[in-house]
Amino acid sequence: MLSALQRTFTPPRPYGLQELPCLWRAAVLVCGFAPVGPRLASLFTPPLPLPSFHVIGKTDPIADRSEALALGCYERETQRVHYSNGGHRFPDGPETYRELGRWLARTFAP
Repeated sequence: MLSALQRTFTPPRPYGLQELPCLWRAAVLVCGFAPVGPRLASLFTPPLPLPSFHVIGKTDPIADRSEALALGCYERETQRVHYSNGGHRFPDGPETYRELGRWLARTFAP
């Protein structure tokens, strides 16, 4: 959400500069969900050009909203969706963190 707000509401820039560079290099979202309502949803149009790692719990009752966030709000070419065995909470098993480490290494490899 902060990335979208920064992109959308940057103040006017002198000398013809259109926008500030994004302050973040990637997003890690755990149990995140797509914004509700047209005013917030419009912040993600077009999708954010930011690498993203999405953790979605297999038994999360709002997993469909987390999938909508991944598929509709971030560019698909630079995202990774990981399904953990839990619900709507941070995963407690090591596999999610191993996968996140691999994604970070690939995303920020020199």
